[in-house]
Amino acid sequence: MKSQPPATGDDFGEHRRSTPAAAGPRTGPRTGPRTGPRIRPRDLQRIVRRVVVLATAGFALYGLWRYDVETMPAEAVSPLHAVGGGDRLLLDRRPPRVEPRDIVLFDRDGALYLGRIAPLPAPADRRSWRAPWEHTAADPRALWIEVDRPGHPASAELGPMPAAAVRARVVAIL
Repeated sequence: MKSQPPATGDDFGEHRRSTPAAAGPRTGPRTGPRTGPRIRPRDLQRIVRRVVVLATAGFALYGLWRYDVETMPAEAVSPLHAVGGGDRLLLDRRPPRVEPRDIVLFDRDGALYLGRIAPLPAPADRRSWRAPWEHTAADPRALWIEVDRPGHPASAELGPMPAAAVRARVVAIL
């Protein structure tokens, strides 16, 4: 194979003019070397629009899968003062965790009840203090449920609730 002599400025310019890409008309100002295909604004707008539509549909499906709206019966007396008859509740059907003071729907013997997770009382003496459910709860993740009105099921009568008994957490009262 024969080696070619190095190109001089004139040879390079003639070679460049003889290629088909360089022979065509330029369509705009060229400020530097072209590194890839140009994306026209219309194509970029189409890509962004598709991404936004897919993201919106994904978030909507996730919201339908995780959240639900329930209405309290109008004639029913709520066990909590914050929730009244006829109120609509936005429920998180798959809560990752529940915290003290969260309002929850819990299942006991096949029926759903409304209650609040009790906060841990402040211990007077940390060496002798035990939570009310520590004496009877076999599951360390058991929850203590409280209500505001007497006559409704709560942990005082039913004992500690297993964490699996929580069916939903109330996110908002609408």
